[in-house]
Amino acid sequence: MNTYYSSSNNTHPGEIFAHIEAQIRRLDWMQENIKNYLMQTFNKRARVFLTVDEGEKFLDYL
Repeated sequence: MNTYYSSSNNTHPGEIFAHIEAQIRRLDWMQENIKNYLMQTFNKRARVFLTVDEGEKFLDYL
């Protein structure tokens, strides 16, 4: 796990989701890739529905 993303470091949720966005751009993921992964893994249609914990797990995956 990337320690600077960890909730144990009291990272602000907005920072976590900003890092997710940066990684998605870096990986050049399309919306369909994101939607499929989120549905399969978290049973959620979009990143806006993720909890902070789920956001951290998604970031670790990326």
